[in-house]
Amino acid sequence: MPLLVESLVRRHMRHTSGFVPPDGPMPGGVVGVDELAIGTYRNPPPWDRHSLVFTDKAIYLVTDGEVDRIALGAITDCALSGTKAEADGVTIKTRDDTKIIRATGSHGTGGKFKDAYSLLMVLRAIVRSNVADCAARGPDR
Repeated sequence: MPLLVESLVRRHMRHTSGFVPPDGPMPGGVVGVDELAIGTYRNPPPWDRHSLVFTDKAIYLVTDGEVDRIALGAITDCALSGTKAEADGVTIKTRDDTKIIRATGSHGTGGKFKDAYSLLMVLRAIVRSNVADCAARGPDR
């Protein structure tokens, strides 16, 4: 069964401080023609130069107009970046690289919940789905 990325992203990111569903063109016009725009996460200052664009096939890291596309199917592992109290993003591993995806905001009463945890929940589900897909294909594929 395919992962329902739109539902997953909206469920975990909608309560964060910087998530906005698409209501027009995405930052930098980054979304591919065959991709469904799900939403944008905008980091608060001083990380406001960094934003994330979620689609059904990728996460785009947008920094000062530069765009880096990370295909969801390429993500193999993820872990919280920073200490529990000061989590500022999620470190992901792909087949070719390791990157930090910034989610530096907080939400909830007094900002007691870090947005990075919500992003981590999205990425963990993607990793589990990728592992299951790989196992279903078998070792020779």
